[in-house]
Amino acid sequence: MTPKEKAVQLRNSMILTGYALSNDAAKACALISVDEIIKSAPIVPNNSTPFNKIQSVRQNFIDAYEYWQEVKQEIEKL
Repeated sequence: MTPKEKAVQLRNSMILTGYALSNDAAKACALISVDEIIKSAPIVPNNSTPFNKIQSVRQNFIDAYEYWQEVKQEIEKL
């Protein structure tokens, strides 16, 4: 799913589930949700993880972080 599609999905889910009554409130709720997702991502892998696994985890984190930052930007555009 593209960041734009995810942004629309999150905003719409806030309206459809009754968490927000307006577009602005739905956007605010969606932005809070995305911020919580970003904060929950692991940053430092366990010390017992092999080096090549650490690189993979680090790249996955970077990719996820960039994706959710793009989702935030798209929500703000809605």
